[in-house]
Amino acid sequence: MQSGGALRRQYEEPQNKPSHNPNRKPKGRLFIINMDYTIYIVVAILTFVGIVMIFSASYLTTATSTRFGNNPFFYLQRTAQWAVLGFISMNVMTVVPYRLIKKFAYIIYVVTVILLVLVQIMGFAAGGAQRWLDNIPIVGQFQPSEVSKAAIIFMIARLISDNPEYLHKWKGLFVCGGFVGLITVLGGADFNGKYERGNYYGNNRLRYDFYCQ
Repeated sequence: MQSGGALRRQYEEPQNKPSHNPNRKPKGRLFIINMDYTIYIVVAILTFVGIVMIFSASYLTTATSTRFGNNPFFYLQRTAQWAVLGFISMNVMTVVPYRLIKKFAYIIYVVTVILLVLVQIMGFAAGGAQRWLDNIPIVGQFQPSEVSKAAIIFMIARLISDNPEYLHKWKGLFVCGGFVGLITVLGGADFNGKYERGNYYGNNRLRYDFYCQ
């Protein structure tokens, strides 16, 4: 029978076990087994609620409009297709090593900035704002502001990874804030759209004053 001291030493001494690699996929299992199921379920619920809300807000308009072929499920089908594509992409990204994304973080950010500048130069307006690029191969119309969301995340993660002291210094706040601010200004800028809307509302106001006199 072992004494209390011997038992204590037995449990306190490190065990010679192979270290666990969190990036290693279990054999015989799907890669999705390593996913955080709490986040996965929350995203699925929010996506489902969003699709239902879009259908609830649009089915009457689409059912009574020939523009949508009198199809009450027009936006439901369209949104559901993008949701499925999003979930497929999310599952694929779980097997992409984050170190690979880290290597291209700066490139992704620079390309995003260039695309946002091109929107202001040669983009077209839709829904009252100039946000889109047209005639893009494969996808047709493209909205760079959507890519900018991921670009900001990758860039800030890379900056903090390379400079951990940024978390404890004012310099980190200003540097990270500068990169976020640049994307925010370019993504939110709509100089042509604001000018056109200003002329539109101004002309309508002149007409209103003329007819009221």
